[in-house]
Amino acid sequence: MKNSITVPEEEYWDGLASCQKNLMAYYPIKGRKTQEVHGFQPKLEGIWKINGSWSIVPLGHGYFQFPFSNDADLKTILAASTR
Repeated sequence: MKNSITVPEEEYWDGLASCQKNLMAYYPIKGRKTQEVHGFQPKLEGIWKINGSWSIVPLGHGYFQFPFSNDADLKTILAASTR
């Protein structure tokens, strides 16, 4: 017997919509602990001129997720990174 879960369709679409306001990034942290990397959040706040809230979620092995509270801020960050 295979194990499976059923996700209600409304929850699936809500989860998908919230993921569209996330940025995934790789930041090599050789020789550092993941907790120490949170020290770069104040630096990013100085660089990223955005209006809404955001956070850093460590995913492991140097990968991070940055959830933003709105689409406009994510678009601002993405536009600035292409310059």
